[in-house]
Amino acid sequence: MRILTWNAFGLPFLPGRSDRLDDIRNSMLQEKVKVAGLQEVLFGADVEQLSTTNGYRAFHHPGMIFTKGALVSVIEENFLPQEPKTEMHTYTKQGRWWRHPEQFFDRVARKGFQVSELYNQELGNFVFVNTHLLCPSPEGNYQDPHLQSQLAQLLEYVGQRVQQKENVVLVGDLNFTRETPLYGQLTQRLQDCTPEAPGVDYILASEGIRCQEWDIVPYTPHFGKRSFLYPSDHPGIIANLTVV
Repeated sequence: MRILTWNAFGLPFLPGRSDRLDDIRNSMLQEKVKVAGLQEVLFGADVEQLSTTNGYRAFHHPGMIFTKGALVSVIEENFLPQEPKTEMHTYTKQGRWWRHPEQFFDRVARKGFQVSELYNQELGNFVFVNTHLLCPSPEGNYQDPHLQSQLAQLLEYVGQRVQQKENVVLVGDLNFTRETPLYGQLTQRLQDCTPEAPGVDYILASEGIRCQEWDIVPYTPHFGKRSFLYPSDHPGIIANLTVV
């Protein structure tokens, strides 16, 4: 089962957002992705564009202005139960408005995690969690109490599902690197399926799932380019998962 995580970097004032969403759609088809967790997909029109991907359905939770948490899960139809169920859990602590410019958009988007109940013939029933933790303030301050609180809330939920002997897959932009103490908290609950991936994007799974090969999406034309078109700093990351 091929899983994708990708921060779509959909800030509203940057040009080329539609082109980047098309890149993501094309990559999903080319790489035969089954389930994708996307972050920074802000607008209903963006979700509609993703929904046109043949054979997939896009799930989000509408907010007053942006999609809640700016999170969208795009799922191959074969992986959906007859009555698809997704939930949005908003983090108790959000970014701060003033004196913390890194967290302004975090606060506006109302960060949280999206949970989808899925089924696969190989994995059986499994829980797919898509999240985007807030940016620490100042940048690189991994002791930021709001970031730590969000991670604790996320791991408490994941731990409850794991205790119930459920298979869990967690993906997203966690905004901390593998060199931080926060990474140790994460891997106490889940195994890292992308241990050598660059940056702060992760695919993790519970013990009942075997992590096989992973890769950066080959077709990531805007990654690392500081061009006017789209200066994205997030690649798409794919992992192949099977049952132990």
